[in-house]
Amino acid sequence: MDSSTLQQIIKGLSPRMLEELHRLAARGQGTSGLGNLRMGGGTEGALYRRGLIGKGVDGRGWTGYFLSPRGWSVLHYLNGTVRPADPGRLDLETALAEAYAPYRVLIADSDEWDRHTGHQSEADRTLVHTTLDRILAELETGRTMTVVHNAEGPAKRAYYWVQRARIDGHPVHQELHLDRDELESVVNTGADICLVFTHDGGGRIAELAKAAGITVRHASQV
Repeated sequence: MDSSTLQQIIKGLSPRMLEELHRLAARGQGTSGLGNLRMGGGTEGALYRRGLIGKGVDGRGWTGYFLSPRGWSVLHYLNGTVRPADPGRLDLETALAEAYAPYRVLIADSDEWDRHTGHQSEADRTLVHTTLDRILAELETGRTMTVVHNAEGPAKRAYYWVQRARIDGHPVHQELHLDRDELESVVNTGADICLVFTHDGGGRIAELAKAAGITVRHASQV
């Protein structure tokens, strides 16, 4: 594709569209690279209509977006990004299976809450429940959620949130770990996010999560 054509394409792209192209490229999966799993609205729909991304659907009806050759050409023109060689790419089925794996939420403990067991307020309960509600609501259709926690501090509130979510019919699972000696192995199993609900840093769980490269967020940042 010649440079004048590429310049015309780039002129018609919003900053959000360019950001999405770079996000797809960063996954390193070439033209089978999984993108956003929503059904073609907004930014993904605009890129798809311009021929910059393609769409694949597997036998379960799950949808994944990936960079098309034209999309790779635009990124190469902008910053020299090169499409990965075929052996380094995931096929669509594998990429979708990875993306639809349960979203794991690790609940950090709290020395602050542990010191005041029995005095946790309704505000505490609301904080935990509304934060987990937000995360659940933002998951892609078809993806489940697993809440990983012990039995102390904010975890007590998370436990009851899972029970309520199950009663309401949501695809939520639970991993309850009572032995504090298991913490390191639990964290090493991995999580998509570690939630901290107080301002004491989240205790040992949050420390281990940071060391393992897991995203740690205070509830107010979710």
